[in-house]
Amino acid sequence: MTSGVTQGKSETGEATNLDWRPMVGQSRATSPRRIAHILLWPQIGGGEIATLRVARGLEEGGEYQSVAFCHGEHTEVARLFAEHRIETTTYRASDYSYRRAAPFVASAIRLAGQLRRRRIDLVHCSDMAGAYHAGLAARLARIPIVCHIRSNFEQIPLRYKPPLLTIDRFAFVSQATWQNFNNIFHVPPDRGSVIYDWAPATVPPADHTRVRDRIRNELGIALDAPVFGMVARVAPQKDFETLIAAAADIMTVRPDARLLLVGENTEPEDCHLYHQQLCNLSDRMGLNGRLTWTGFRSDVPDLMLAMDVVVLSTRSEGFPLTLLEAMSLGRPVVTTRVGGIPEIVVDGENGLLHEPGDARGLGRQILRLLEDTELACGLSNRGRESVLQRFTKDRTLGAIKRVYVSLLSRGANGGSTERSI
Repeated sequence: MTSGVTQGKSETGEATNLDWRPMVGQSRATSPRRIAHILLWPQIGGGEIATLRVARGLEEGGEYQSVAFCHGEHTEVARLFAEHRIETTTYRASDYSYRRAAPFVASAIRLAGQLRRRRIDLVHCSDMAGAYHAGLAARLARIPIVCHIRSNFEQIPLRYKPPLLTIDRFAFVSQATWQNFNNIFHVPPDRGSVIYDWAPATVPPADHTRVRDRIRNELGIALDAPVFGMVARVAPQKDFETLIAAAADIMTVRPDARLLLVGENTEPEDCHLYHQQLCNLSDRMGLNGRLTWTGFRSDVPDLMLAMDVVVLSTRSEGFPLTLLEAMSLGRPVVTTRVGGIPEIVVDGENGLLHEPGDARGLGRQILRLLEDTELACGLSNRGRESVLQRFTKDRTLGAIKRVYVSLLSRGANGGSTERSI
């Protein structure tokens, strides 16, 4: 679970059908362009949240209509999109094998048929794994295809590369993500662009103290305790070990401090096992009673407001939504100097950075903010201002729409013969 792991309800509060879709009463000539958002993973993470925001934002102007293609039946992701009144359907795909390609090709043909039946104009893959499934299908349906790249990769399986050759345009969440991807699969400037995600609307500042106190009372945390925490799916990439070790150091100086950890820690099974290992580690370090695990929460902004410092001790990151959300709420942040994070946080200007795996360095940075309220206030004010100015909904959607227009204007095949890789 990455940042902003929120699961919203429909704005009307009504129950929604998982395969919900609107009535189509317009002619094809005047109806909105229909965008298929390809989502592979069943659990909700930062990529799924970012895709939902894009899907909803695209529909606001009436030019586009979003359709969520969710892999598998009855998934959390499918429910999330349906609850937000996004037209939602499911698909199934097979893995590619160089020895037995037939099942993969057959599943691509099925998906191409679904794209045609749903009258899709353009395919937008939420991440590289979605492109692995949808690339050939989009080609068979003669529909242009865009692929978001949200993570940094040390390498990618060989079987992923042929589908990537079908992609018309890549959208990278940060400059660092594009540079990293070029090390394993080169994308020239005419086939890629950096499109930053945005921070959502924030809780009004007048409500901050009330929300903070309510959450702390709910969790049994003293209102005057110094609290630092992290919002992330409980996965090894997020390096909870370093944060827990840093917490142990902090609490030798500030025994009244509390660590608050928010994020899915039960599904899938490897996530649950990792959580158990972390619980054992925190017990050995004497954090009993001073560490709170909340599990998955749908009210992430409220949880962040209960923290005095928001931390992200990650080993690898493309462009973390949790930082945008924390900073837009006016929370001071301490985070790792990796991936696209330095494109958000300037050390000492709008947040503090530390090196990956450095528990003592992380502990020192957190302790600085807990003990120096003037420093914390200055960083949080500048952080909020920088995020609300640089990472906006209009900028993100405007950049995405420009990509869509350039591909849709090139004809039914999305210019698929123009290959430079």
